Amino acid sequence: MWVLGVGGSNHDFSSALVHDGAIAVAIEDERIQRVKNAEHDWHSHPGRDAAAYCMSAVGIAVEDLDGVFFSDDLERPSSWTDWARATAVNHHMCHAAAAYYTSYQPQSTLLVIDGHGGPLDQTESAWEVETISVGFAEGTRLQMSLLQSGSQTKTSSSWQYVTQNSIGWFYEIVTDAVGFGSEGHGKTMGLAAFGTPNFLAALREFAEIGPDGRFWFDPYSGIWDWLVSTLRSSGNPFQVRADIAYAAQEIFGDAVVAAAKEAHRLAPSPALSFGGGCALNTLANSRILAETPFEHLCVFPASGDNGLAVGAALYGAHAVLGEPRPARPADWRARAVYTGRDLVDADIDAALKRAPVFAERPVELARSVAEALARGETVAVCRGGSEIGPRALGHRSLLALPGSPRMRDHINLNIKQRESFRPLAPMVPIEDADTYFSGVIESPYMLLVAEVRPEHRERLGAVTHVDGTARVQTVRCEDEPFLHRLLRCVGDATGLPVVLNTSLNRRGEPIVETPADALALFVDRPIDVLVLGDRVVRKYSPWVANPALPGWQPQGMV
Repeated sequence: MWVLGVGGSNHDFSSALVHDGAIAVAIEDERIQRVKNAEHDWHSHPGRDAAAYCMSAVGIAVEDLDGVFFSDDLERPSSWTDWARATAVNHHMCHAAAAYYTSYQPQSTLLVIDGHGGPLDQTESAWEVETISVGFAEGTRLQMSLLQSGSQTKTSSSWQYVTQNSIGWFYEIVTDAVGFGSEGHGKTMGLAAFGTPNFLAALREFAEIGPDGRFWFDPYSGIWDWLVSTLRSSGNPFQVRADIAYAAQEIFGDAVVAAAKEAHRLAPSPALSFGGGCALNTLANSRILAETPFEHLCVFPASGDNGLAVGAALYGAHAVLGEPRPARPADWRARAVYTGRDLVDADIDAALKRAPVFAERPVELARSVAEALARGETVAVCRGGSEIGPRALGHRSLLALPGSPRMRDHINLNIKQRESFRPLAPMVPIEDADTYFSGVIESPYMLLVAEVRPEHRERLGAVTHVDGTARVQTVRCEDEPFLHRLLRCVGDATGLPVVLNTSLNRRGEPIVETPADALALFVDRPIDVLVLGDRVVRKYSPWVANPALPGWQPQGMV
């Protein structure tokens, strides 16, 4: 059975193919179109490019599909598919389905928190929309109920989507005010570590967290005026922004924890499947595990609207068409994220022929890359199927040694061309995680925060945030043999089996997808080495010897 899901709302369009109850391939439009958050000015063909990519990857056509499902608030004026024959799935249900069905938990409490979900009702002056939903899942069945809703005032201003009683919009307004725009939530989270509680009491005046987990917030009650006034006050501009970010993060975390506790009270289970854009906040995720009864937290890596296609397809396959959930493989841990199609040699060869580079196939790829890292070189990686969602987890990553803060600054400022305070993440074998970090048992999707053990903070200076934490990615040999072997080789060479990992992209651009994307970035930015499939690629000029390889002579293109 082939099921297509199409997702997004008015942004972050994506498509996913589910085959025999499991994700076969999925991707966001932005990775193909090379436009952050995807082309969406006129919503002319949402998910079309991603759907074509998915069907081409497995060699099927639209007529081969057994069902098409889409999120109910998807902008869909395009004629690329017959929407009348497709089935709409509730926005929050899509988020919950993506989190639950990819978790392999036999049952789970459900929680969805985002900026806003699907429409509930409308009046002449406003739309009523979902903001918090809770529920329970067992087997293939999901049940959801509304915990909180909010209204969007009908206006022609840029605030037409700002939503009352929305934890996501509360955080987004602060993010916009401190200068990161409407998509810079991760920057606010990173900046919060530099802040103090100076503005916490004042910002709390604009939000209320109920004992039943509901969140009350009126965006027109003066919060924007207060933010602008506070930002214009005397004092260090960076510290003022950091203090505002700190206050917003504390309130955000309190609200998420309260909603999670209420979800557990209504439908208790050891596991929580958490969906919606708010599930990308690693600080709040860690608080859920620390402050609620849940023992397991299941978050799909593309938990925002870019993951709605996966949720729609899985819900359609299991809950509507009756496809049974596949049995969880004995060694499965973290494979739901690598949903792009595999690289093929023909595409790699074609891209290499057009680039000023020299490529070779080393005898042992992992050891060769580890040796480059041990020399202090930066290594870009483009191999296997790409990751879905905003976190690069070793298939479209930029790697380096984790020790020097100067390396962090080089990557942020010179390679990625972004703010210097942005934290970079450590990648560590699961069996070594407890040696260097505390507070995290397993974090394959880089969605939890761990404490860096004090005795190792100097050696992990490039990946330790100012508050002593790190956003850890744990790696199991069963899931990622190459990455695990690479970490072991780095450990052999340096005594520290930890590698710095960040996404392979420039500021404001999508993560790279194709060999051509990776080579274009590699040639343009000061990156030392590129791993392209099973090749090691270096920049090549016939007039200049490569100083990293003494005695190196060009041997031709591979």
